[in-house]
Amino acid sequence: MKAIDLIFKRKAAISIGLDIGKRRINMVKLTASAGGPKLVDFASVALKSPQNREEKLEALKKIAQEKGISAHPVNIGVSGESVIVRYINLPKMSREELGQALAYEAQQYIPFKMEEVVLDYHILTPRVASSSNRMKVFLVAAKKQAIMEFVELIHEAGLEPNIIDVNIFSLINCFQVNGPQLKEEDVAALINLEFDLVNIGILQGEMPFFSRDLSVLEDFLLLQQQQQQEENKEKGLFETIKPLLTNLIREIRVSIDYYESEFERQVGVVYISGEGAQIPGLLEFFKAELGREIKTWNPLEKLLGNSTGIDSAKLNEVSPTLAVGCGLALRGVSNK
Repeated sequence: MKAIDLIFKRKAAISIGLDIGKRRINMVKLTASAGGPKLVDFASVALKSPQNREEKLEALKKIAQEKGISAHPVNIGVSGESVIVRYINLPKMSREELGQALAYEAQQYIPFKMEEVVLDYHILTPRVASSSNRMKVFLVAAKKQAIMEFVELIHEAGLEPNIIDVNIFSLINCFQVNGPQLKEEDVAALINLEFDLVNIGILQGEMPFFSRDLSVLEDFLLLQQQQQQEENKEKGLFETIKPLLTNLIREIRVSIDYYESEFERQVGVVYISGEGAQIPGLLEFFKAELGREIKTWNPLEKLLGNSTGIDSAKLNEVSPTLAVGCGLALRGVSNK
């Protein structure tokens, strides 16, 4: 898959991905080697207040200092309401013609003013079109203001931004490297289940044909606090947040149904990553509700090598949450 670059500078022997969410900041540091990228270090820091910019800034400064990453540019991602992804059908044309056409026609697909966004696009495989004279393109637009807010935060932390990508495509990038290999005819859904934002992507082979961000779990913090109260200690976290998961399942069904109706292909397996993948009972719930095979995957499985100086116990604890950070780091590491 062609990379989506909202801002792109360079690749290097050392690459750092910073996944900056509302509830957690994840860092993945990779190095290039003859056998492919290898994990050098990682960090995962929980945030107490999703809206506290100062807390986020101090967490970034602490990671930069403790992990010694200030000397290397970092790759960051954007997601949520500031990013729009549209899958559109167009007459077949060359890449040059497409670039020119989208410069004029993108405004009918993007609910932002064109001067407020950064645009990128990718042509999907011709086989998805019902006519040989048509092709499907996904168009990505990210608000410049959201990008600049991230860049300002990174600069204040003493770091230098390198690549700025979209989180869902970083998730897909990580899965393509570290997840199960998909055949061209395979269709799989990826669900990165974090409690500030849920990323959903559907792949046909290696190509993304659907993506969506959901904020249906925003009340997780409140429910988690309730679960920690004395009267709720006998009630497991899964049971406490089950009402939120029911809403999430409904939105996932809508997403899968739309894809299957649009492309006349069936989603075979759903792969879960993120903090939610660690909650006991959640995978069984998803399987029962979606009626599909549900699996987890390790975002760092093929990057571990003979890494030394890494806290293995901590890595095992947080690795499901590192998929986006890993995908961002993979974007910037050069091949040796």
